[in-house]
Amino acid sequence: MFDFLSGKKTKNEYEKEEPVHDILMHQSPDRRLLPHMPGKHRSGKSRRAISDEEVKKYPYLKFFNGEDANVRYDVRYPVKISVSNKVGSYSGYASDISITGMKLHVSKDAAEAIAQKKVVTLSFEIEPGTVPEGLEMKVKTAAHAAWPNEEVVQQKLADVRSGKLSSDTEFILGMQFEHNLLEYSNRHHARSELMMASFLLFVICLGVVLMRTESVIYFKFNKYLYLYSIIASTFLLTKYAFGFFYKPVPADESYTPGVTIIVPCFNEETWIRQTILNAMDQYYPQDKLEVIVVDDCSTDNSAKVIRETIQDIIDQEGSEVASRISYILQPVNKGKREALALGAKHAQHELLVFVDSDSFLNPYAIINLVQPFKDEQVGGVSGRTDVANTYTNSLTKMQSVRYYIAFRVMKAAEGLFDAVSCLSGPLSCYRKDLVLKYSDDWLNQKFLGQRATFGDDRAMTNMILRHNRTDYQDTAICYTIVPNDYDVFLKQQMRWKRSWLRESLIAGSFMWKKEPFAAISFYMGLLVPIIAPVIVCYNLLYIPITHRVFPTAFIIGMLLMALLMSACQALLRRSTTWLYGIWFCLYYEMVLLWQMPIAWFTFWKSTWGTRMTPADLEEQERKQKAKLSDEPIVAGPAEQVVLNEVVQETAEKPAVAVKPEEAVTAMAATAVVTAGGAGINTTAKEEPASVITGKPDYSAASKAEVSAKQEVKEEAVSEIKPVAEEEVVSKIEPVSEEETVSEIKPVADKAAAEETAVTQVAEKKPAADNIADQTANAAKRVREIFSPDAAPYLDTRHLSQTLGEVHRMPLSEEIRHEQDALIELIRENQRQVAELHRLMEQRIELEKMRISAYESTLAAERNNRNAAEQRNALHDQREKSSQNIVPGQEVDEP
Repeated sequence: MFDFLSGKKTKNEYEKEEPVHDILMHQSPDRRLLPHMPGKHRSGKSRRAISDEEVKKYPYLKFFNGEDANVRYDVRYPVKISVSNKVGSYSGYASDISITGMKLHVSKDAAEAIAQKKVVTLSFEIEPGTVPEGLEMKVKTAAHAAWPNEEVVQQKLADVRSGKLSSDTEFILGMQFEHNLLEYSNRHHARSELMMASFLLFVICLGVVLMRTESVIYFKFNKYLYLYSIIASTFLLTKYAFGFFYKPVPADESYTPGVTIIVPCFNEETWIRQTILNAMDQYYPQDKLEVIVVDDCSTDNSAKVIRETIQDIIDQEGSEVASRISYILQPVNKGKREALALGAKHAQHELLVFVDSDSFLNPYAIINLVQPFKDEQVGGVSGRTDVANTYTNSLTKMQSVRYYIAFRVMKAAEGLFDAVSCLSGPLSCYRKDLVLKYSDDWLNQKFLGQRATFGDDRAMTNMILRHNRTDYQDTAICYTIVPNDYDVFLKQQMRWKRSWLRESLIAGSFMWKKEPFAAISFYMGLLVPIIAPVIVCYNLLYIPITHRVFPTAFIIGMLLMALLMSACQALLRRSTTWLYGIWFCLYYEMVLLWQMPIAWFTFWKSTWGTRMTPADLEEQERKQKAKLSDEPIVAGPAEQVVLNEVVQETAEKPAVAVKPEEAVTAMAATAVVTAGGAGINTTAKEEPASVITGKPDYSAASKAEVSAKQEVKEEAVSEIKPVAEEEVVSKIEPVSEEETVSEIKPVADKAAAEETAVTQVAEKKPAADNIADQTANAAKRVREIFSPDAAPYLDTRHLSQTLGEVHRMPLSEEIRHEQDALIELIRENQRQVAELHRLMEQRIELEKMRISAYESTLAAERNNRNAAEQRNALHDQREKSSQNIVPGQEVDEP
């Protein structure tokens, strides 16, 4: 059940494992691509929705209105149809369900019984993960067929009897429940669950208070330990208490300020389409909402998916709707902050909403998120983030509980005092003027001399919170994809702890100016996690070892805190995942808690760990260099070629914002080959991005030029073929010292010995030199391709000059295809250049191995010469001794 306890796996086992597939809710497709978006001829609401007053009776489900509650989901439930006690029951299955009814698939006999009886009883179980959390339950309710009408059903039954249709023909009926599932849940489950959760919560809080009373009584015996326990308990209990008093700002549909949604994207081809569609499909005035997608030079198909999504919006919703979305393609990867800041500069409206590329907005998220900005002192607002892939495995279930408590309790408690310490990245809103005001400080933030590359949400929150208020809006909901792998999860948590420690220390310099309760709670929250590892070691290791006392009280207190999280999940959300709150707390104490000491000494690091950002690439390169030998190595022919010349670098050019009616030809990256003492490094330099607004002039000459340069590139790549390490080593035969000594016989003089050694080395050198010559020739070809005199095989500057006289005009479908082909050619170019340099690095590594073997051979030869000289000297000494022996004298054997 809990797969994190299944045992540790080796690295090779993890590599062989197939990726875990996330389990998500699947909404039934609508005939419109953006069904919730209001327009000239539609309201954005469905006629089938239940009344808003009915939804308000069930606030724990957080539905905005009847339309939000009446979403249909694709499911596959077995259903038992009971007609009467005499007739018996039939079997069928549901393929579509909402809170008011389901699409039921039945046989001919079941359809005939339903048509005759009119009202039947349906029994089925709503499986977790197929509908919103809180609705998973067993259902037995009365229902009747709402569609198709009775005449259609009878006609189809007659066709089956007459033989026109097969006897096993499937009937599809739309069944409407007598009572909607919200009311059914409230009658049969919610009341009892509410009473049990409330009682459990009361018992837990009473137990915590009694234990802390004991701490006060025995305070004088261990002041520091009991002081910590009192502070930790007070911090948690007050957070939960303030969270219960929190209420979101009611939604006023007449208050709709202009909003720009900015979505930074880096290698998110799986989720970016859904993110864009959910951002566009908002119940919000069209003229006051725009979406900007910033692709931070993704190396996968993210840019292609973005273009295809925008084209689908144009085809299905029209160019007027599509004019509200634009996208920016970064020439090089600069990081999430740069992408967000670039989007902010292009934004047209007064409020900026930052949304992660793997997060999906609820259709009513924006209308709720903007409400706190009625207060002019509010500078930023955080929405609530729920887990989209909750039921994938035990790890995602634990995170689901953690996310809900972190937002609904912790952030809600901070929002009560307008001092939210982190406006979370998946969904947050800021005033544009404040973001632009702090943009330079945000982009150039450094801590202890190190540039900050993550923790962008906490950093911006600190800058705004220093002089403004920050709030939390629980009714503004988005759903995010969380890690389903423990390795990725632990790296994410380490990054979060580092950013939390850094930004909390910064926030500590001004939080004392805020509301007293907010300030005290903040400083307690800063102190408790930092000291927690020391307290745990003291109670679980020092006390049992030195005093021979089992830490019963400490373990009970820890379990009570874990139960507190689970009880709140059960009370506020009424989800079946509440038990995983206990396991998350235990996992935190066993694993996550010990990341904090590491964060103390590594919070200056700027690597993400979960994706290859520029900082991660630099760290990876540094580790590779550290593996190399510290001894100086004589450069071989290939290294000398690379070390002697460096290709001229091109100047950096700005990115270009692109509307749907425009297209970007390229962000061509010219590969620059540089060399250090340890090997080759490749760096992508930006080529100017060109906006094409007319039809390109593809003359025969230009096509031939591009084709010729493409052939040159392919020829250069083909010349560099991977060489196995065994092949090189086999050509350089190792020579042992004993073998060499046995081959070299004593000679008369030193000059003859040296001549013999040089001859033997020369016999082994041609094979290695042949490999070095091949590497040098390949490096020369690479320099010819990327030299300033020989233009790259796709020169965007040449294309820009060719298109200089063409002005903005609508693009035809043919031109778009040609432009897409150009962009794909450039990306293929970048991939092949990267592969080329990878092969060159492999060659250099093999060359270093050859040089190392060559040096070993020379060392062996030097040893041989020394051995030969010693033997000659010993021989000469013996001859002299024999001449000085007196006849008849006995000589001791040496």
